[in-house]
Amino acid sequence: MVLLRIKKPIFTDKSLPAGLKNDRSTKTGIWAKIIVTEGRLRYRADTLGTDVELSLDKFGIVVPEVLHSVGPLGTVHFFVEFYKEPDHFT
Repeated sequence: MVLLRIKKPIFTDKSLPAGLKNDRSTKTGIWAKIIVTEGRLRYRADTLGTDVELSLDKFGIVVPEVLHSVGPLGTVHFFVEFYKEPDHFT
């Protein structure tokens, strides 16, 4: 897989857009890695049976086309890296 971009600025519990708190998905062939730099973040992907707490030592993987959401567990700072499968380059 190839890194596409890192979303900046870093999201915080105060700047987290409402859209990330609701179910959303990435497009076909797009994976993401949620990286927490401070605090804790809840990551859910109900269809995969995933409901985990992300932290400095535990990142989250977003599977293409799978509905998922995040929610702060107190103060949190995090960013998202996006990856594209080589056969999905345009």
